[in-house]
Amino acid sequence: MKHINKRPEPDILREWRETQEHSGVNCLFVEFQGKPKQETHQSLLNDQGWICCYCCQAITEKLSHIEHFDPQSLTKDAQGNNPASVTYQNLLASCGPLPTDPNDPNQRRTFPKHCGDYRKDNIIPISPLDSNCESYFVYNISTGDIEADLKQSPQHQKEADRTIKVLNLNDEDIKRKRLDALYGFL
Repeated sequence: MKHINKRPEPDILREWRETQEHSGVNCLFVEFQGKPKQETHQSLLNDQGWICCYCCQAITEKLSHIEHFDPQSLTKDAQGNNPASVTYQNLLASCGPLPTDPNDPNQRRTFPKHCGDYRKDNIIPISPLDSNCESYFVYNISTGDIEADLKQSPQHQKEADRTIKVLNLNDEDIKRKRLDALYGFL
């Protein structure tokens, strides 16, 4: 995980949210479409340097999706409103969907077995927006695993282990890519 230093939210997102609120419409992510969503996605990718917010693999607009750090299902108020679903500080770009066959329009979109889509509604203890997030983890250069840094406090180790598990950051595919990158570098 790499620290993400977010810029201010794009004007188009703020304007969309204000328009929704002034018209008395509940601001729900499911209603967030078109140019506002596309420009917000681009802004997230730029903030993150075009890498996944969790596994740090290179991503593109087509091979990523907008992720909610605080799950949408857990941020609704008693009336069903969910302002966090369209709050820039809660949005990140995560890897997926996987490439599909452009010649087969019926092909189902699938996502990697790790990161944003994999975690479902589970809470992640460590945020990539935390300036110290990188200090929680180390890489095992012989196995490709990401592990809790044993130099950290037991609480930080527990949070790192939970984050790794919830996001499945030691999926075989990711481990192989880490080792390939390491061996290519060496």
